[in-house]
Amino acid sequence: MSAYRHGARATAGPGISILVRRPDEPAVQLHTGLANLEHAVPIGPDTAFNVGSVAKQITAHLVLLAAQDGLLALDQPANALLSRLQVRDVTITDLITHHSGLRDAESLLSLASFRDLDHYTADDLVNLAYRQQQRAVPEDQFLYSNTNYLLLAKILEAVHDTDLANIARTRLFGPLGMTATHFKTDPRQLVPHAASAYQPTADGWQHIARPAALPGPGSLWSTPADLDRWLGHLYDRRHPATLGLPDQDVVPYRAADHAPYLYGAGLYADTRPVQRGVFHYGHEHGFSAASHLGRFQVQ
Repeated sequence: MSAYRHGARATAGPGISILVRRPDEPAVQLHTGLANLEHAVPIGPDTAFNVGSVAKQITAHLVLLAAQDGLLALDQPANALLSRLQVRDVTITDLITHHSGLRDAESLLSLASFRDLDHYTADDLVNLAYRQQQRAVPEDQFLYSNTNYLLLAKILEAVHDTDLANIARTRLFGPLGMTATHFKTDPRQLVPHAASAYQPTADGWQHIARPAALPGPGSLWSTPADLDRWLGHLYDRRHPATLGLPDQDVVPYRAADHAPYLYGAGLYADTRPVQRGVFHYGHEHGFSAASHLGRFQVQ
């Protein structure tokens, strides 16, 4: 996970944190550079980063848990729980796998006269989603859209009657010991040990964070060690009877936007034998992140 764009110029600038674990071996972690340039705070094992769209696998997993608890059905129309959604034939599974055909609400912000530094909320984006009256692409076609996961967050809040941050904390982060992981639902919210994001300029560096928080598709703050705990849990959920992919038996992986990749429960999958694994990248407010879980063994 990194807190810079286009690469750090030197260890005195913004940096990066990486954790790699091989099966049955201790994790190896590397971090270099600064988490905060103003105060010369180095990146360390406790530094938290905004992991952006890596959060989608967490949101999808919480939806699967809600289905397991009987709070919703994955094949039910999303508008059964979100009455303002005008596209009637979209199921919850369609949202999870980016087959809803709904446009990315963030791409519609300019049409709503929002500028880069204007404050907007997840509710503002959801309202843009509710204005859509038809699919932007044909049914069963993949269209990657943050709108899907904003709506999934709203569905979770509706069936649990509490906010996504609390749902994630009680249903997942607490049980897995992910004590440094938080959904940031308000841009004013403090995140312990949070790194700042910067971009290079002709004179040095400048902040790149925007005054917005998008719980569901992004705005998840975590550390490499906490994501390692999550990936361990994900590994235990692989399905050896099919392709060894996590939750393949619950949400089938479907064609994505780049062959040969598929998309399942908030995860891209590469099913080629040598490359087999699941992954996701995240880019949010100047941060870049990646999670990868590879080499599933099919029994």
